[in-house]
Amino acid sequence: MKLRIGTSAAALFMLTALAVGALAQKPEYRISKGYTHKNLTIFLIHGKDQNKKGNILTLQEAMERKIFVVYETSNVNELEVENLSKEFEVFIQSGDIVKGGKQDRVLIETLTTPKELSCSEN
Repeated sequence: MKLRIGTSAAALFMLTALAVGALAQKPEYRISKGYTHKNLTIFLIHGKDQNKKGNILTLQEAMERKIFVVYETSNVNELEVENLSKEFEVFIQSGDIVKGGKQDRVLIETLTTPKELSCSEN
């Protein structure tokens, strides 16, 4: 299975706008007032836990446990990743730094890799 992830700022803006629109339509979520420090304001999103199984690790946790591997490809804009776990899915959040290969990369999309998956990241 191959999954391509772009790196443009416009795509990130569109995803953020879609997420905010979706949250506004769901009454089971609420957004707290903003917490501001200097020129940064953060709004917390509150809602029910959607993961009942508890079998999701962050990218950092999976790499520390050595169950998630990043491989370099011949294309500078592409990485291959492999989830070696039979038990855990791996959550990669936009902004995560994927270390591996010849250079580190920052992903602009959020995704979850299923158990025992190999895929190509762009």
